Amino acid sequence: LAMKAASAELVSIIKQHEASIRIGFFEAFRWMFLAASGAAMLVAISQVLAWTLATAPMVWVLPLAVYLLTFIVAFRWEIPQRWRLIALLAFLSLSLSTPFGSRIGHPFSILVWGLGLMLSGGLLLHGRLAQAKPPKAQLTAYYLFISVGGACGGAATALLPPILFHRFYELPMALGAVALAAWGSALRMEGLKRSMALLLASLSMATATALGFAESMKPGFWTSDFYGAHAVMSV
Repeated sequence: LAMKAASAELVSIIKQHEASIRIGFFEAFRWMFLAASGAAMLVAISQVLAWTLATAPMVWVLPLAVYLLTFIVAFRWEIPQRWRLIALLAFLSLSLSTPFGSRIGHPFSILVWGLGLMLSGGLLLHGRLAQAKPPKAQLTAYYLFISVGGACGGAATALLPPILFHRFYELPMALGAVALAAWGSALRMEGLKRSMALLLASLSMATATALGFAESMKPGFWTSDFYGAHAVMSV
């Protein structure tokens, strides 16, 4: 009985300690950033698939299904570092093959590219988000910040770029956000895996920057609205 009473008292002390821990600004911002980056990438990839394939509902349902699948996998199972490295390598490879401009290819290859990019990037973001899960006393705030971050990321990607930019910068910005999150996650690794992850994340960041620069160098007069980016070309 004495041991049970001591155990119950210890559990009570632990719960009180967890409840007394305040959520810092950096922690809340990290949750929102990871959730917002995933939503931004979903919107950007859905836009590319809709422009290059068709605006049929089944096109945007597929990246949404992959996006939700990454959430389920990341929060159901802890993703080992080995698989995170594989996901980061796949993300870098698919980023390098981004179908911009004259590089647009077969519709099936575009679909595989978009879904693969959503899968690898979603696993990186949501895996990191699942690792940052706080104690039970802070779960309500945790899920609230995830919801707010996802809503802000999706809304900002869909509404702000047509007002602020004349070209399609949504995808390079989303890819850069994923690379930044992967770079921060790599700092938590050790040994050779850390070095490899930092290298891949840095290359992914450089690729996103190069894609944004290539987009800015496209010829013609460009403008954008909520239906996409449009160009007037000289012949």
